[in-house]
Amino acid sequence: ALKAFVDTQELPTSRQFEARLITLYDLMELYPGQLRQMEKAEYLDIKRRERQNQIRLQRTIGPTTPHAAGP
Repeated sequence: ALKAFVDTQELPTSRQFEARLITLYDLMELYPGQLRQMEKAEYLDIKRRERQNQIRLQRTIGPTTPHAAGP
């Protein structure tokens, strides 16, 4: 995940998420016995839906302010 993040930092922000998904899946392909549980299209679809759900929930909740740490 870190390599996918670093390798896509130079892309425009609007393209980073999709590029990171694809890069991460491609890197996981290096270890098919351990990590291959679904086809690439299915994996990307699930991750896209997860992101849309996160964005929707964040909009519903609205901005949050950090809470001060207790004593």
